[in-house]
Amino acid sequence: MPAGNHEATDAILARVEAEAAALTQLEPMLEARLKAVQATQRLHAGDQTGAIALLDAALALAGATGDVAMMCELRVSLASVWADLGQLETAEALLRHALREAQTIELHYITTAALITLGPVLTDSGRLGEARRLTMQALNFARKQGDLRWEGAGQLYLSTISFVAGEHLGSEQRARRAAEIVSAPLLPSALAAIARALLAQAHPVEALEQAGAAAAQLATTRHVEKYESLVHLMLAEALDANGDVDGARAALRAAAKRLRARAAQIENPEWRHAFLTRLPDNARTLALARLWGVGGRARRLGVVYVSASTRTRT
Repeated sequence: MPAGNHEATDAILARVEAEAAALTQLEPMLEARLKAVQATQRLHAGDQTGAIALLDAALALAGATGDVAMMCELRVSLASVWADLGQLETAEALLRHALREAQTIELHYITTAALITLGPVLTDSGRLGEARRLTMQALNFARKQGDLRWEGAGQLYLSTISFVAGEHLGSEQRARRAAEIVSAPLLPSALAAIARALLAQAHPVEALEQAGAAAAQLATTRHVEKYESLVHLMLAEALDANGDVDGARAALRAAAKRLRARAAQIENPEWRHAFLTRLPDNARTLALARLWGVGGRARRLGVVYVSASTRTRT
């Protein structure tokens, strides 16, 4: 599908659905692929629950035909959605399953995708050592395959791993490399990751430049594959670090409003709670919103992003 071009994606899908409707019955694999594309469309609309239902249906159809490659690919896609809902255990189980089967029949592209997708899951679970090892392995695979999309994603996820480990310069370097090569739906996140690392190194002016660029890019693409909350959060924190209290409060207010709107689309209350509390950037956004609201004015907080197990520092 056209990366970052949702209008083109919607137009293609509309044509496919129209042609499919003219048929009395689709072959199972064609129907599975159609549902997978529809799931992507649901994700762009913020409907993660609907995307899961479509991917589950696609996986069942692929399973009925015995297409192992398609099943592995769908498990990786499904795991990515579960991870973005904070359902880390479910996501990891799906990825481990896909990884075993992909390695058995030497599906190198899917092996790379599964390993890279495991990185953020393990990071958010607090398992930095394994996250780094597997993401480095995936990055090497992506380079050998000449796949810039996965190489960029790997660099971005390694930037977060380095940041959580306290390696701020290394995090900046990884994020800058990611920003050079990632696809459009990940560029806002890569720019925000640069801002995050710069803030941690006490470079607030440069951080604000990168955070502003990230927010502008998100406004253009209107969708980001990973770390959307980081983009909004970094703008607020960078403004605060530069002494713009009113601007920081306005940015944080908008960030919290956007996050709550995304959460409102998750009907299952347990999933919604996990989405808000188990993903570090989401939890940080709400924690700062409470802190700044109660305090009556923004407070300078310094180092920003921390692992899920670390409390917000005041």
